[in-house]
Amino acid sequence: MGDFKTLTMCDFINYDEAFELKKLGFNEHVFATYRKGEIFKFEDDGPNRNSDIDTWLSGDAICSAPLYSQVFRWFREKHNLAAYVVCYELIEEVGHMYSFEIPIQNCYHNEHFEIYEEAELALLQKLISIIKNK
Repeated sequence: MGDFKTLTMCDFINYDEAFELKKLGFNEHVFATYRKGEIFKFEDDGPNRNSDIDTWLSGDAICSAPLYSQVFRWFREKHNLAAYVVCYELIEEVGHMYSFEIPIQNCYHNEHFEIYEEAELALLQKLISIIKNK
């Protein structure tokens, strides 16, 4: 990974999804964390930053705030869930729309999003849902 000081908030997944990933066992090296109370903090403190769930629920604890790219790699490597955002050109209008696909699950999402990041978040939420429902 590059210099973490060049990253912005939009490169990181939000708190709700970070906490769900924590519960699913995501515990990789990150450049930022959420502290109890959803406080986002840039900190390159090394791997295994996630506190266990019991510690998290009882007091001041840490939740990894991974990059979207890290999370999608984790789903590919740990859960064999390759997934990606797809861009569709609009034929009758100028512009494009986004959707997502998870081929191994035969998931070809029908909803389209005007903004790439919205499709990316919806894809992340779908991947979390798949793992939670296994």
